[in-house]
Amino acid sequence: MVEKTPETGYGNNTSKGESFFNINNRRWLTTKEVAEYLGRSIDAIHMLVSRGQLRSRKYLGKLYFDREEIDYQLETSKFKGG
Repeated sequence: MVEKTPETGYGNNTSKGESFFNINNRRWLTTKEVAEYLGRSIDAIHMLVSRGQLRSRKYLGKLYFDREEIDYQLETSKFKGG
């Protein structure tokens, strides 16, 4: 079995169903992780991708998102609401 490191963002060590690696320590996130990170549904994330509002990369049939890009988008977005 190939040994995976925290830098690659992979790992199969889990405890009580939780990921061994903290999302904040990983660069590449899955759709489910991005949904949890942003507090949105998976369908909402897919909608943002289809509208071109959120960039993703596809690898082996799965979408992956650069957490640094998501953080940058959040930091540079305009405030709405009241």
